[in-house]
Amino acid sequence: MADMQNVTLLCKKSYENYVTDRFGADIEKTEVDDEHFEVTVEVDLDPLFIGWLSGLVGGIRALGPAKVVDRLREIAADLDGVYGRDQTGREHLIK
Repeated sequence: MADMQNVTLLCKKSYENYVTDRFGADIEKTEVDDEHFEVTVEVDLDPLFIGWLSGLVGGIRALGPAKVVDRLREIAADLDGVYGRDQTGREHLIK
């Protein structure tokens, strides 16, 4: 079942092609400063979107809504639990 959300993204201008490739060239962008713009897009908060966003860390960041940012934090914590510095990746399989 789709979990459609309107998500505001803060993007580096050098990442604009990633945004237009995913959401189309006709999305409305708001300039933030010389290096960034914001867009609000409707997305399915599914593993494909999470993977896309995770692959662009450092260039695109979700600003809101809080429900989406909280979900991203949960996923990051889950990943840290499996791949954190003190983990080998096997601990989660043993439990």
